[in-house]
Amino acid sequence: MKIARSRCIALVVLLAACSDITAKLPAGSVNPEYYKTPEAAYEMAQNVRYEFQYNLLDYMLESGMFADEFFDNRNSDKVVGNYDKLIILDQRYTPDDGAVNTQLATMFNEITSYSKLQRVRAIASLANRALAMHNIESYPRLRAEMLVYEALATVMLAELYCSGIPLSTVDFDGDYSYSIGLSTEQVYRKSELLIDTAISLVSSNDSIAFLSYLAKGRILLASGKYEEAALLVKNIPDGFSFTLPRLRLPVRSTSPRGTLWASLMANKSFIANHKGANGMPYIEANDPRIQYTARWNAAGGEYYEPAEKLNLTVVTYLEARLIEAEADLAAEGSRWLNILNDLRATVPGLTPLEDPALSPLPSGKSERDVRVDLLFSERAFWLFFSGRRQGDMRRLVRNYNRDIENVYPVGDYPSGSGSYEPYMDIPVPTSERFNPEHVGCSERGR
Repeated sequence: MKIARSRCIALVVLLAACSDITAKLPAGSVNPEYYKTPEAAYEMAQNVRYEFQYNLLDYMLESGMFADEFFDNRNSDKVVGNYDKLIILDQRYTPDDGAVNTQLATMFNEITSYSKLQRVRAIASLANRALAMHNIESYPRLRAEMLVYEALATVMLAELYCSGIPLSTVDFDGDYSYSIGLSTEQVYRKSELLIDTAISLVSSNDSIAFLSYLAKGRILLASGKYEEAALLVKNIPDGFSFTLPRLRLPVRSTSPRGTLWASLMANKSFIANHKGANGMPYIEANDPRIQYTARWNAAGGEYYEPAEKLNLTVVTYLEARLIEAEADLAAEGSRWLNILNDLRATVPGLTPLEDPALSPLPSGKSERDVRVDLLFSERAFWLFFSGRRQGDMRRLVRNYNRDIENVYPVGDYPSGSGSYEPYMDIPVPTSERFNPEHVGCSERGR
């Protein structure tokens, strides 16, 4: 369905996509003449890099809070029935009625990942098409980078939100093509097609190709295609990483350190430790892979926030080796433990792992169960605060047939304010209310 530009300003979800993307155009419009120049297309792509990093950090924090990486330490403020964005994420209070126009729906809209990831999708798509207008040697590679950012934003939507996600588009005339709500698997397939196009634009040993392989490997893991994922990433060299330089806030920022990192940490989100019994022991393990800064609160307790990163790592070779280990384990191979131990040998203070299946098995657990537990524990520590944990926990339920209550935090929520809720995804927020094709979640808990 095409919607005229005159209605663009009323649309919330993709409003940012048709807005003043480079601060040179009237709000609510996209001027195709502006983006037809090579210089403007290049500038637009640079802006996408900035937007991707800015919004990825927000997703890392919100998805980590929803999973077991972070917790909201404002115990004295928590009262049953009173919710804000952080409590909703921390407690996973995301029932279906949060998608209607209620106080809870307002809180859902304050979870910014949905609108920000949709924004990245939209502007990356526009940048790719703007670059495609020009026959400049470096632009195919830059186009591939834009396609991967669009794909990764789409993947992250699939990992955090319920099945039934619209992937609407906007063209250079400012017109919308509304999308129906797509299933989680359909969203993954859309992402995969974008990455396949990116791969076709660069040489196989280019860093953007490696970025593409790892992004597609993430999708294939989510779909249970372990062997395909491992074959795709096997040639990524040890030591590879794709990073973006650290963002700094404008000079007018009142942040004591002037960084986006400080701004995010102002949300009072701290590293969790055995969150809700099932959570990983991120602090207790005293693992050198978890870097943090201690902070004392007024009551004398000690909390830990993640150490500030000089650069934002989008993907790294570590993920390639972890994919290979998971594929080998899924095939009942014998290499998976050696792969994990080879990685651990690169960090002083980490000792080799032993096969947990050689020890007495916990009640109700099989040899495969304890090995999968160990693999996902290693993923949790290697990929801490990278935006991967929510996707991993969700596919433990979907692909490994684990019960939600055995994967996500359970039990009493701190300060007597109810219990952790049984949800593993978030309904698409009411910001989609102008989309006549959207009818809400098509499925929860997958």
